[in-house]
Amino acid sequence: MQTLLKTFYDIILLRKGPEDLPSSVVLLAIAALLWCLTFGLAYIAFDWLDSTRLVIAASASMLAIAAYQFLLLITGRFARTLQTQTALIGCGSVISLVYIALLVLSGRFGQQVAIVFEIVAQLVSLWSVPVKGHIIGRAIDVHWYVGIGIAGAVFILQYLFTASFTSAQ
Repeated sequence: MQTLLKTFYDIILLRKGPEDLPSSVVLLAIAALLWCLTFGLAYIAFDWLDSTRLVIAASASMLAIAAYQFLLLITGRFARTLQTQTALIGCGSVISLVYIALLVLSGRFGQQVAIVFEIVAQLVSLWSVPVKGHIIGRAIDVHWYVGIGIAGAVFILQYLFTASFTSAQ
């Protein structure tokens, strides 16, 4: 488990790619469990996150996973599915855990310190786009910048999906 988390960390820092993960259903399941844990912790940590918003957020994540999977399919890289999805889900979960921790910590200090924590949390969250771009770029053998463009487009897709459900609330 420590090796898996270290590999996720190295991918997040752009030192490794999804090809550095074994192609394993078990590792994908572990990443999925980490993803579920992340959503559970967010649900517990934030009183504004009700069950409806949680389902919308999970659905937006599943939409992104499906979009990346479709991209692997149309580029002929379907054989890289397990490694790519493990990296996307695992790294996304680790980034989300750091984001949650920063937001929880921001409530423990005065307003000025809390603002710094919240800004850092947003920067951590934004870092997920280049990380996902790095992962998908390596998976489909395109330049990192193309991968960032793809990840940015998927991020916008997720945002529009989420906004279509939450704007009425």
